Amino acid sequence: MNSPRWMEVMIFSVFGDESADEQKQRVFAVSGVIGTADEWQSAIEPWVERNGGKEFHATDCEHEKKHDLYRDLAQILAHSNVAGIGISLDLISFKELLPYALPDVGYYQCLSRVMGTHIRMAKQWNERVDANPGCGNPKIELEFTFDHRIESESNAGALYSSFMNQPEWEGVILNSKISFESRKNPRIQIADMIARESMKDLDRKIGPEKFPERKSKIALAAEDHFKFQELDRDYCLRLRDEVKAQKPEPGYLEWLQRTKRIQNGRPHDNWANRFAYFAWKENQDIFTKQSK
Repeated sequence: MNSPRWMEVMIFSVFGDESADEQKQRVFAVSGVIGTADEWQSAIEPWVERNGGKEFHATDCEHEKKHDLYRDLAQILAHSNVAGIGISLDLISFKELLPYALPDVGYYQCLSRVMGTHIRMAKQWNERVDANPGCGNPKIELEFTFDHRIESESNAGALYSSFMNQPEWEGVILNSKISFESRKNPRIQIADMIARESMKDLDRKIGPEKFPERKSKIALAAEDHFKFQELDRDYCLRLRDEVKAQKPEPGYLEWLQRTKRIQNGRPHDNWANRFAYFAWKENQDIFTKQSK
C-alpha cells in the first residue's frame, strides 16, 4: 500500500517582493523567502509580536528612523528557520550596455533568477530522494506568492508559466499559476526586508553615497541561510556580449514558430514570449553545462 501523500511530499511556500533605490535608476532587487508552514510560523509569530501586528514596509521603517525595530526584525529573521535569496541588478550598467532592453526589465531579470534558483534547488533535492528512496526524506513541491504589483502581474504570471511548463521542472511546482498578495501578509513583509537588504548592498557600491556593509545584512547572511547575489556590471558586460554574438537571434524566431506562438501568420514577439524563451534557453544552457 502506498504511503499517504502528506508523508511523501512536503510543501514549501516561496514569498517574494521587490525593492529599488528612490528614483528606480540605480539598483533593482527581488527576493524570495522559502519555508514550510511550520518554519514560516516560527518566523511570523515573533515578527508580528515585535511589530505590534502593524503592516511593515522596510523603506518606511528606515525613513521613520525606527532603527531599533528594523534591527530587531532582522535579528528575528537571522535566527529563524526560513531561508531566502535576494537578487540585485545594476540598472545603471544594464541601461548603458543594453539600451534597447524592454521597459521594466529589472523586475523580470531578477524575478527569473529568484524563481529559477528555488526551482533548481527543489529539483536537485527531489532527484536525490528518487536516487535513494530509503533515505526517509519527503519530496518537495513549491508554491510561489509575490507582492501585489498591478503593472507586472500578467507578465510575472507568464514567466511563472514558462518555468512550470518546462519538462525539467515537472513535479516541482504545485500551483498552476503564480499568486499575489498584499503587504498585509507578514510573509510578504519578510521578503520585503530581504529585497531591501539586497538592493542596499549593491547600491552602496555603485551609488553616489558610499557606506559600509549594513549590520542588518551582515546579520542575515551570517547563518548562511540568506544569500545575496549581484547582477553587476561584469554580468551586464557578459550579457551584452552574448546578445551581440547572437544578434540577430534566429533561435528565438525558430522557437516561436516551433512552439506555435504565431499571430496573424507571423512569429509573435511580446514580453510573455521573450520570458518563455529566456527561461527555456537559460535552463537548456544550465543542463548542457551540467552534462559535460
